[in-house]
Amino acid sequence: MAKQAVSAVAVAEAQNFQTKKQLIFAMDRDNAIALRKLAPAGATDKNRLLRGSDDIPDPYYSGDAAFRSTFQIIETSLNAIVHDF
Repeated sequence: MAKQAVSAVAVAEAQNFQTKKQLIFAMDRDNAIALRKLAPAGATDKNRLLRGSDDIPDPYYSGDAAFRSTFQIIETSLNAIVHDF
């Protein structure tokens, strides 16, 4: 798989995104809760789970097959979001 990059969400970033009619999607409930705590008043609805009501599995300690499966879940979830908008 290609090299991937991730970054933590800083408080200022989270508040800035959430006040500009943008959405932040979390991979799991723990991250969604953390993002909601960073959200300014009235913006907690802009933090959502990427997969609707289900967590996306973390493939970190697994093999390539788990990464491929997780990628497929993410791709399917993003396609559903785009379709809904």
